[in-house]
Amino acid sequence: MGGVLDGLAPYFYQVGYVVPDMAAAQAWYKRVFGVKHFGTLEAEMGGSAESRFFYRGQPARASITMALGDLNGTEIELIQPRSEGSLWAEHLKTAGPGLHHICFMVPEFEPALKLFGANGFEPVIQGCNQAGGFHVEFAYFDCRAQGASYVELIWANEVGRAFMRELRLGKQP
Repeated sequence: MGGVLDGLAPYFYQVGYVVPDMAAAQAWYKRVFGVKHFGTLEAEMGGSAESRFFYRGQPARASITMALGDLNGTEIELIQPRSEGSLWAEHLKTAGPGLHHICFMVPEFEPALKLFGANGFEPVIQGCNQAGGFHVEFAYFDCRAQGASYVELIWANEVGRAFMRELRLGKQP
C-alpha cells in the first residue's frame, strides 16, 4: 500500500501553539527558542466557496492571526483567535495558551482522512482555502484522550507549499 497508511511519521511538519497576544508570543519564541523570523497574516475562514470551513461538523466562520516560523527545519505556528466559535478560541478559553496541535503535511488528503475515520476520529475542524492557483486542505482531530494533542492533517498544492515556505522564512508573500 504505502503512503499515509504506513504511518504519518514521515510527514511530520509543524508544531502549533495558541496564544493570546501575537506580538508578545513572537518576541518570546524569538528570544527563547531562537526563531529568526515569523511571517504573519490575518486569516478569515469560511463564508465563501473559496474558503470552506466546518467546526464540529457545521459550516462556520473564524478569524485568526497566524504566524509561521522556522525552528531548525520544523515549522512553528502561532495562532491568536480573533473571533469566538473556533477550536482555537475554545482552547484558549478552556486550556489557556500553549501547545495546541502537531501537523502532518500529507501527500494525499483523502487517504489520510480515511485513516483517521477508520480509527474512530471525526474532524473537529475541516476546511480548505483556494484562491487563484493556491489550494490547501486541512482537518484537525482531537487525539487528547490517546495522550496526544490535536492532530492536524494538511495537504497543499505546490503554490500553497511555496506560500507557506515563504511565510515561514519571514518573507511576506
